[in-house]
Amino acid sequence: MEIQRADIGAGSDSDSNASYFELQRNTMPDDPNILRIAIMADPEVTLGFLLAGVGYQKDRFRNYMMVESETLQEDVEQFFLTVYRKPHIGIIILDYDTNLRLRTVLQRCHQMLPILITVPNKSSLTTYLDKRTAAEDFAKGMPTRI
Repeated sequence: MEIQRADIGAGSDSDSNASYFELQRNTMPDDPNILRIAIMADPEVTLGFLLAGVGYQKDRFRNYMMVESETLQEDVEQFFLTVYRKPHIGIIILDYDTNLRLRTVLQRCHQMLPILITVPNKSSLTTYLDKRTAAEDFAKGMPTRI
């Protein structure tokens, strides 16, 4: 890989540093061996993952979508299919409500990658925990509480 050098003699020191870093950013290719994470969830869950450093944006593509109740179903499905088909996406994180909205689309997804992970959000946490407890009780042979 050829590294381009900024002209040190031209302009001020901060100008040359800025141009050097700009050149570095433009010449660094994406590593095809890196798999990225995509997020489709309510704004709170998505923001949490973005603050953890999962966000990615390049060439008019971003790896996250904040799904709210007023988000059109067509937009949710289109974004999901876009990230599902990207070769550099290894994991797609969906919140519980988004998973329910994508139920029919998810039934047609059979690839090994990307891995689909469903996480509870604030509104579905109690439902998620109740179902998990009921499943554990059923597995132990105990009567269900639901």
